[in-house]
Amino acid sequence: MWRLLKFLPFIVLKVAGIWWLLGYYYAWFTTKKAHKQLDERTHLQNIPIQNIELQTTDKINLSAWYVPAKSDKAVIILSGRGENRQHSVDRAEYYLEKGYSVFLPDLRGTGKSGGPSTSFGWYERKDLIACHQFLKEKGYTNIAAHGYSLGAATISYSLKKIPNFHFIVLESCYSSMCKAVRNQMDAHYLPEPLAYPMKYFTEKITGIKIKILVPEEFIKHSKVPTLIMAGDKENMVTKQDTLALYQNCEQAPLSHLHFFSGARHENFLASHPKEYIHLMNNFLQDVENHYYYAQPYTQQVWSVWDTIKDKFARFGLRLGKSEL
Repeated sequence: MWRLLKFLPFIVLKVAGIWWLLGYYYAWFTTKKAHKQLDERTHLQNIPIQNIELQTTDKINLSAWYVPAKSDKAVIILSGRGENRQHSVDRAEYYLEKGYSVFLPDLRGTGKSGGPSTSFGWYERKDLIACHQFLKEKGYTNIAAHGYSLGAATISYSLKKIPNFHFIVLESCYSSMCKAVRNQMDAHYLPEPLAYPMKYFTEKITGIKIKILVPEEFIKHSKVPTLIMAGDKENMVTKQDTLALYQNCEQAPLSHLHFFSGARHENFLASHPKEYIHLMNNFLQDVENHYYYAQPYTQQVWSVWDTIKDKFARFGLRLGKSEL
């Protein structure tokens, strides 16, 4: 008994050391750079890809693909943690088919972009702001944003700075980082005390207080058409978390919520293609209807005329200008 007591302080120190080491490893793993190899692509939907280099306001160099369509509408597509622009190619092809230009950046710490680490969408919001500014300077008047996981959280954090997105789409967006960590720990049967060193080291690495990473609060600033989707079997983002996010979209003039049955934290376009495309088609039609009926009557007439012109243009026929 006395011998056990003699070694008890060393046992406690060893357990405490392992506890903190595990916390550090989790913090490092979830914020580390992810410079995966990119496939060399020259075209998407037979449209040439332009390789773009940008710099954010905090001097991070970003690399991106820009694929212009003949339209005043563009979508910035953001991938999740540990992924890069390549993860968004299928979504980009969908939007190109719908006539949207697409902009696919590697967020900081991923792909070919610079940056010391990832930050769960917080500093990545500056990447999105830089992408939005690029498209504005290209003359686009209707710029939307579509994000998955970390990319979705990035959009929510940018809404105060960019209140006039054409629309936003959030896939599998966590409602708060504290809840996401707790959900992950529950899913892997990890003890709750392990969260303390995780939180400590994550804040040290990123320089961010975990308590401010709450997309369900920032989504309150959405004043544009908003689509939120998730799987009903996700571990990191529970159904209740997604509902909390959606319920805070009170200022959005149009908001939709959709759960994919049986889906986890995954690419819904790949796993549920028909359902995903049907959902997106309906949402984009609702977006167009929303903006159409928000216009003065004379502008509605010219919008119809522009649509007719576009149809004729596909057959090489040109009609008169619609400028008032």
